[in-house]
Amino acid sequence: MTKRKEKKFFSTKKWYHATTLSGAVAILKYGINSRINEGKPRDFGSGFYLSPSFEWARDNARNLIAESVMGEKDFKSEIPVVLVFEFCPADLIKEGFTTLFFETVDEDFAKFTMNNWVSPESSKTDTDMVGGPMTVDGQLEAIATLSEDDLIAFFMKDSGDMQLLMHSQRVCDIIKISKIIPLLEERS
Repeated sequence: MTKRKEKKFFSTKKWYHATTLSGAVAILKYGINSRINEGKPRDFGSGFYLSPSFEWARDNARNLIAESVMGEKDFKSEIPVVLVFEFCPADLIKEGFTTLFFETVDEDFAKFTMNNWVSPESSKTDTDMVGGPMTVDGQLEAIATLSEDDLIAFFMKDSGDMQLLMHSQRVCDIIKISKIIPLLEERS
């Protein structure tokens, strides 16, 4: 792994999270719950996911509404929003928070993410933050239809996007929303 790419990633100062207006209100009222998606399949396991890309978060917020992808809840009457967080993970690392970073979608990345999707209930990481690429869409279908070797190859496909998982509650308690961007034009 090149430390330059890792250092640049963790030096990012603006992060984005896709949700709905009611999700934003809940975060403002109760804070971020690092166990919100515990036991659900996700690339890096349970925790609070952020992206360094506003465009990715915007598109994902739109998809929440269009596809109602968060569980069985119907979000069609919701307003999609992008939450902005302004903090530097490198500063948290200096304070002693721990990280795991995947530079590329290599075999280690594929096995780690595949395990988190295949067995989310056994997903464990002992770090505060995990950073790296996002897997491509279609994970559950791939798990249902592919052999283990083909599944590893699937999880080695690069989506081109990056993500940061805030895994521990103590790191989630530090970050705060700096701005809420409603995507009002998305409401039907």
